[in-house]
Amino acid sequence: MTALRLSQHPNILRFITYCDDEEEHILVYEYMRRGSLESYIFGDHTKRVLLKWKRRLEIILGIARGVNHLHEGVDVVILHRDLKPENVLLDDGWNVKVADFGTVKLLVSGAEGAQTRIGTPAYMAPEYVLDENRTTLKCDVYSFGVTLLETLSGRRNSMGLNSLISYAWGLWEDINRDIMDLLDPAVAPLPTELVPQLRRCIQIGLLCVQGLPDDRPLMSEVVEMLNDNSLNLAPPRAPMVQLPELREADAAVPIDYATVSDANLRWQHNNGPRLLAGP
Repeated sequence: MTALRLSQHPNILRFITYCDDEEEHILVYEYMRRGSLESYIFGDHTKRVLLKWKRRLEIILGIARGVNHLHEGVDVVILHRDLKPENVLLDDGWNVKVADFGTVKLLVSGAEGAQTRIGTPAYMAPEYVLDENRTTLKCDVYSFGVTLLETLSGRRNSMGLNSLISYAWGLWEDINRDIMDLLDPAVAPLPTELVPQLRRCIQIGLLCVQGLPDDRPLMSEVVEMLNDNSLNLAPPRAPMVQLPELREADAAVPIDYATVSDANLRWQHNNGPRLLAGP
């Protein structure tokens, strides 16, 4: 309830009131007639075409502003922990409202991170997949990066070699491939003069999904990157591929997630992409 009261922002779903008695516990929010972003980017062609290029950019920026407010706009740090298109709502004017605060966590000064793994696997940062104690602001940044790439492409991310993140990285890394291939066919092709915008947006997404948390930008930096095209962007490092098939129950010995996570992250930092088993 504290998070709901603190998170008043144009890009955060507005909390109106609540009912709390012995039989019912009800939270009342403003109504978003257009529903979720998910229903548009993963919907049929008639819904996808409503999200033209400029509108998608505005939606991405709105999400970034909303999450940045949770991280830096109030007296306490609020982690969303389950950012994804399903939890991004749209009003009549296509304005973004970040929603679903059932998984938020408040971080107080001196706390290293939140406890208990919560969220949706395809949007979880690799360090959080391996160790729920490693939850930080950079986990939300990772989820934002996945959401950005999904909003551009109209494709769902997954865990494994065929993930959207891996596909986006392949297009980015190979100069012989057309970056336009990532764009949702309902929007493509873009006019030539807009292709640099697409490339920059993909670059921002890849910066957000880098394997090392420290390599990812803060959400305030992401907002600046999206707002100011004159800002120079760092080249992204290769993302980490997460394999969901390997689980602790299948291991010959118990897995020390903290050790595995640190080793994998250090290996990638020095050598590039690596396969990473999920919990």
